[in-house]
Amino acid sequence: MLLFLLINPSHVTAAPPVIKTINVVMDDNYPPYSFRNNQGDLQGITIDQWKLFEQKTGIKVNITGMTWNKAYQSMMQGDFDVIDTISYNDDRVKIFDYSKPYATIEVPIFFQKNISGITDVNSLKGFTVAVKKGDNSINVLKEHGITNIKEYDTTEAVIQAAKDQKAVIFTLGKAPALYYLYKLGIQDNFNYSSATLYTSQFFRAIKKGHSGFMPAINDGFAQISESEYQAIDKKWFGLTSAPFYVNPLFRVIVIIGVAAFLVALVLFIWNRTLQRMVKQKTGELWSAFSAIKQVEEEIRELNAELERRVLERTAQLEDLNSELEESNALLEEEIVKREKVEEDIRKLNEELEDKIKMRTSQLDELNAVLEQHNTLLHESQKVAGLGSYVIDLQTRELRPSPEVHEIFGVDSTYPNTLDALLEIIHPDWRAKAFSFSSKRQLDQDRFDYEYKIIRFSDREERWVHGFAKVEFDDLGNAIRLIGMIQDVTDTKLSAEKILYLSFHDQLTGLYNRRFFEEELKRLDVKRNYPLTLVMADVNGLKLINDSFGHATGDEL
Repeated sequence: MLLFLLINPSHVTAAPPVIKTINVVMDDNYPPYSFRNNQGDLQGITIDQWKLFEQKTGIKVNITGMTWNKAYQSMMQGDFDVIDTISYNDDRVKIFDYSKPYATIEVPIFFQKNISGITDVNSLKGFTVAVKKGDNSINVLKEHGITNIKEYDTTEAVIQAAKDQKAVIFTLGKAPALYYLYKLGIQDNFNYSSATLYTSQFFRAIKKGHSGFMPAINDGFAQISESEYQAIDKKWFGLTSAPFYVNPLFRVIVIIGVAAFLVALVLFIWNRTLQRMVKQKTGELWSAFSAIKQVEEEIRELNAELERRVLERTAQLEDLNSELEESNALLEEEIVKREKVEEDIRKLNEELEDKIKMRTSQLDELNAVLEQHNTLLHESQKVAGLGSYVIDLQTRELRPSPEVHEIFGVDSTYPNTLDALLEIIHPDWRAKAFSFSSKRQLDQDRFDYEYKIIRFSDREERWVHGFAKVEFDDLGNAIRLIGMIQDVTDTKLSAEKILYLSFHDQLTGLYNRRFFEEELKRLDVKRNYPLTLVMADVNGLKLINDSFGHATGDEL
C-alpha cells in the first residue's frame, strides 16, 4: 500500500483546513426554529442544535438573526460563512452547496374563514396573496401564474396584516403561522387548506467555493445523537398527546377488561371447585352475572352519552354551515358591488383621460402661441436695443434676457448676479449705481436713470438707460426688481452733437451768436458788474454777414 501511494501521489489529499469559528446567519422570525424571546435573544430548535454542535466540535459559532430577506442578501454579499433556515430551489442550488436536511416544513394556504373555495394554488387566481419577502413560496406562486403578491418583511408582519384585515389570504410555514395566529389571538378567524401549497425542508448552506466548511458542518451535526435531537424537539414542540390513562375510552376498556377478568376468574374458580362447593359457587356465579349486567348497563349509558354528544356536535355543524352560507351570500353581494364600483371607476378614468388629452392639446396650442409671442418680444427688444431683467433682492440673483447679455457684452457663462452686473458699470458711475440698490433707494417704487458702462466684450464705453419697478412683500420689504435696459449710446452722442452744433459755427467751429447770447445772460448778473464787452471784426466778416447775409459770408 505504501508503495502504491508513493507511485500514485494523486491519491494523497491534503488535510481539510482547521475551522475555529463559523459565522452563521438565519431568519429570526420563524418559530419554533429561530425566533426572539421577550428580551430580544434568539431561541428555538435551530439555536439549540447549533449550541450542541459547538459543544461537540469545540468550534465557536457566532449566530446572527435578521429578517429573512436581509439574511439572504448578507449571505450573498459574503458577510457570513453559513446561512441556516434555507430551503431548496433551482436558482439557489446554482449559488449554494447544501447540507443534509434537518426539518420538513409544510406550507399550506391560510384564508379567512368567511372565504370558501380555497383548495389549492389554482384557486388563488384573482386574489392578493400575502407572503414573507424573499420566501421560496414567491417562486412557487409565480410558477403557477399567481402574480398578485404582497410581500412583508417577517412572518409576524404577515400575521399582523391579517389581524388588521389588510391580508385575507397568505401562505407561510405551518408552524410559525400557527404560532403567531395564536399569539395575536386570531386563530379562530382563519382556516388553512388541507392540501399544502408545497412541502419544503430546512438546510444549512454555504456559498460555492467555500467547500471547506461543509464537511465540518455535516460531521459536527452527525455527532449529535438521535435522543438529543428528540429532546430538543420535545422542548419546543411539546408532547403530541395526553397520557393514555386519562383517555375516556381507556377507562371503558379497563371497566370491560376488569369485568371480563372477574367473570373468567369466577368461572375458573367455579370449574375448579364445582363438585365441592356447588351451592356456594352457584351464588358467586349469580354475583358475577350481576356484575356483568352492571357493566353492560354502564356501557349502554356511555353509548347513549356518546350519541347525545354526536347529535349536539351535528347540530352545531349545521348552524355553522348556515352561517357560512349567509357569509358567502354577503361576500357574493360585496363582489358584485365591487365590480360595479370598478366599472364606474373605469368609466371615470376614461372620461378623465379624454379631458386630459383635450387639456393637453389646449396647453400645446397656448404654448405655441406663447412661444411665438416670446419670439416676437425678443426680436422687438433686439431691434430696439432693449433688454429685460428680474433681480431677486434677497439672493441678488439676476435673470436677464439675451438682449441684456448683448448690451453688456457678456455670454451665458458670465455670472448672473447683481454684484457681477455692477462690475461692468463705469467706475465714475459705479458709486451711484450701488446707491440704487441700497435700502434707502429701494423704498421708492420706480427708477428711471442713465449711466455709463464699459462693455465687457470690447471694453467700449457705452451709455444705457435703465428704468425699473420695485415689488414689495406684505410687510413692505423690497423683494424683487423688474426692469428694462436700453443702449442709448447713439442717441446720447447725437444729442451731444446737436448741442455742440447749437453753440458753434459749422464752418469754422467757432462759438456762434447763440453761445454769445447764452453767455451774456449767464454773466449779466450784479456780482459781475462792471461788465465790459469787446467786439472785434478782424477780417470784416461780421460786416459782410450783417450787410450781405451769412450765405455770402460762408462763400468768403
